[in-house]
Amino acid sequence: MALDYPEVAKFFRHRLPLFQLWSDCGVLLTVAPLEKDGSPIYGYDVEFQDYALRYCSLTDLILHSAEWYETATFVEPDDEWQIDDETAYWLDVKYMAREHIEKVVLGQGKGLRQSIYQ
Repeated sequence: MALDYPEVAKFFRHRLPLFQLWSDCGVLLTVAPLEKDGSPIYGYDVEFQDYALRYCSLTDLILHSAEWYETATFVEPDDEWQIDDETAYWLDVKYMAREHIEKVVLGQGKGLRQSIYQ
């Protein structure tokens, strides 16, 4: 489990855990309620030990999730929700923090859909 990693303890200090993406540890998302500018969402990618701002607010995260869900299609044989890469890209650009998008586009970031930005 992701919380067994020692570096994760620092990540959760003064943050409220929201959820974990991907069952094999993946990305942990937390909200930082003590920050002055809203409630930014930070992500910690366990595999790459990448800690970064992902969304400027909890509202952006919720809107991103909602629009993704409304746009996605459930594929029966695969038993999963799917969305095309171009739509996923535009939703990321629309809702995710600019510094995260720039980092991924420049190839400095790891994790979330890095390949579609290059």
